[in-house]
Amino acid sequence: MIVAPKPLDQFEKLKKEAIEAILKTTDTYIKNWTRFVIGSEEILRGRMAHARDATSELLRVGHMLNDPRATGQGLNLLAWMSLVSD
Repeated sequence: MIVAPKPLDQFEKLKKEAIEAILKTTDTYIKNWTRFVIGSEEILRGRMAHARDATSELLRVGHMLNDPRATGQGLNLLAWMSLVSD
């Protein structure tokens, strides 16, 4: 969004491809970071419902794997959503 903003249709396609890619890896860091970036992008686009979905998934995975990184990233997104949506 900041370096090379894409139109919504291109972002949706890229988001779908990214989610499909992380389902094929076992690297938790990549999975968490990808979900965090998707959530951040949704916030920057003002799409709070989509951002909440990405955040919920990030928190769910963090809870399931007992991974504090995912939980921290999810809480970070929740804080940003609260700040920007007032």
